Amino acid sequence: MTLPAAADVDPAPAEPALSRLLLPVILLVSSLTVMASATIAPSLPGLVDHYRDVPGVDTLVRLVLTIPGLAIAVAAPFAGWIADRFGRKRIIIASIFLYVLAGGAGLVLDSLGALILSRLVLGLAVAGLLPTATALIADFWHGPARDRAFGIQAAFMAGGGVVFLPLGGFLAEFSWRGPFFVYVLPVVLIPLAIAVLRDAPRNAPSQDAALDAGPFPTALTAGVSTVAFVGMALFYTLPVQLPFLLRELGEPSPWLAGAGLAVNTALSAVASLNFRRVRARFGSETILVAAFVLIAAGFMVVAVSTSLATAVVGLVFCGPGLGLMFPALSTWLMGSVPARYRGRATGAMTTAVFMGQFLSPVASQPVADAIGLKGMFMAGATVSLLFAAGLLTVLLVRRERGRSA
Repeated sequence: MTLPAAADVDPAPAEPALSRLLLPVILLVSSLTVMASATIAPSLPGLVDHYRDVPGVDTLVRLVLTIPGLAIAVAAPFAGWIADRFGRKRIIIASIFLYVLAGGAGLVLDSLGALILSRLVLGLAVAGLLPTATALIADFWHGPARDRAFGIQAAFMAGGGVVFLPLGGFLAEFSWRGPFFVYVLPVVLIPLAIAVLRDAPRNAPSQDAALDAGPFPTALTAGVSTVAFVGMALFYTLPVQLPFLLRELGEPSPWLAGAGLAVNTALSAVASLNFRRVRARFGSETILVAAFVLIAAGFMVVAVSTSLATAVVGLVFCGPGLGLMFPALSTWLMGSVPARYRGRATGAMTTAVFMGQFLSPVASQPVADAIGLKGMFMAGATVSLLFAAGLLTVLLVRRERGRSA
């Protein structure tokens, strides 16, 4: 995937000298958030085998995948507040350092408890990356250019999965530790971040001057965060549970699990790259309804699958759903948040996203134990459809009130 230059997405007029490398570096920073958890998904069965004697190993190993989400959920609002107060560049550089150290620790740690602790620290690093990178995009781009930039950001986050999930699966063929090597690679990004990233001038003229004088949009932030929580809790059952479903179907290879999930993220990237075109025709709420319907359809297909091929067909639906969901959420929220509150607003949304990620195995594993993995995916499809119906009802009621006003 070619990195777009900042000028390709029309920076705000207040920044005529904006570096052409600014957006590419922001995109690379954003892609690290996908690596934080999903990269090690193909090695989960190997981790279960290695720690078989540890009580509760099935749940604990899944937490190795998702526990960064707990740290991100707790720390993201504070990171957003610090970024609003002291600048975004410092937070990003410090977070990349911490990311490399904590992520790479899995190469040497052997205790399952110590491994989980290192994953918590990795989550703290991601908490400093995603809301800050998203706020930087909102600082420097406006209007349709911002819609496109958010779409490209979501595409690169998904594109990171296309690269790192198969790589993680390939490395897991040799050892469950193999995928942890991927976390060391971002060390090369540190000098780029130091040289290129910048904070927007606080007193620069803005196309959002009227908005920037307003209060913090509490109700909207809460609504967007709720949608983000439900969407991620549903969607993250795929990397958590799909490798085990494939094992049940007679496809135990970690590489195949990684490749299947990569199909999902590749289609997510394609949908995100086309987000601006979709957004030009439909509102963010309508796009979100469609996203939940797509995820429900994908879960239904996975639930009735009898082979890797049919499971991949389900992922063909799920990927575009995720690819449209998160740029729609970012556009919806950032279009109504004053500049001085962007770090806090994106921090709240990030908290919701990763709390959903963290709670996904906690919620899905008891269901899988009770009715099987296929039954669990069908239950997820039902929840997704119900949530889509709820969003659609709210949207229709709001439109009807607007007509009668």
